[in-house]
Amino acid sequence: MITIIMGRRELGKSTLALYMATRRPYAVVFDPRHLFQSDASIGDLTTQIARDALDDRFLASPPVVAVVQPNDALEQSSIALADFVRRWTETRLDRLAVVLDEAALYAMEPWAWVVRCAPRQQIDLILTAHRPQDIPTTIRALADTWCVFRTTQPHDLEAIEDRCGIAFSSAVERLQPRHFAVWDDAKGSWSLRTQPGVWYVPIRSQSPIGASDSLVPGEPEEMPAKGLF
Repeated sequence: MITIIMGRRELGKSTLALYMATRRPYAVVFDPRHLFQSDASIGDLTTQIARDALDDRFLASPPVVAVVQPNDALEQSSIALADFVRRWTETRLDRLAVVLDEAALYAMEPWAWVVRCAPRQQIDLILTAHRPQDIPTTIRALADTWCVFRTTQPHDLEAIEDRCGIAFSSAVERLQPRHFAVWDDAKGSWSLRTQPGVWYVPIRSQSPIGASDSLVPGEPEEMPAKGLF
């Protein structure tokens, strides 16, 4: 499955992405901004040692969350991670969630096979971005779910309306901070999520995956039982 999370800065996109990923037994986060705290993050995937370290991380029993934080080789590390995900589909039966944080910072071409061919019941690809134009058109066209935080730029709203309809884009424009709207492309329907405490997970803390310092856990709201949202 492919999920796109977009909206203005500091509204919770990365926090939501981590929440969604950690609902799967195995997850890997591509973190070009070094936003996600990890006691044992992996740097550039340009050496066999680093690639072996990533492989070894997933030999443990779930839940497993690996964080890749490239330093000097952003594009090469993205290519290597895309290859890792492809190999996963060929050698593992477990479900893997992949977070591509700030997807506009690196090329998406290396992910073409994953986007088009990865078994949708095995790989969950979760991309975060600020605007629709930050995500290539092909990925937008194939995405199963859009999670959109408050967006006000006219061009962005036009792109959202073109995909999700005017009612959805109008709702997105009026959202409160840390509220978001969910577009289910398979059903052609949408809904609102207005309780950020439901999807709070730490990305900055003393825990191995450490998050959004300003989010406060709240009362649970009913969530769909199927899928990530």
